[in-house]
Amino acid sequence: MVKKAKAKTRTGAVRFDGRKARAVAVDPDKLMAGRPQLRAAYENALYEMEGARLIRLMRQEAGLNQAELAARLGVTQPRIARLERATSGHGPSYAMVRRVAVVCEFDLPPPVALSTRD
Repeated sequence: MVKKAKAKTRTGAVRFDGRKARAVAVDPDKLMAGRPQLRAAYENALYEMEGARLIRLMRQEAGLNQAELAARLGVTQPRIARLERATSGHGPSYAMVRRVAVVCEFDLPPPVALSTRD
């Protein structure tokens, strides 16, 4: 059995048949229609990525590297790297984003309280 060589495309997608992979635009609403669990997972991933982005931006604006921020927060540098990467299920909590904001001297508004109807 002969293995075909891997081909790397401009987008970094690897195909085994040597053809270029095409980028396909996907409408998330259409994809998740009637799939509440998929929608919940998608929205959770978005929140994790936004929290990670906020931590990285605040750290950079404060002129700190990951090790300096970690020392000020009392955590390790790899922990900061993981928070900024926000891998699935390991995104930063609001409390951690708030701690970073305090250390970096940013004003972060409190989370919006959900109102209940009478």
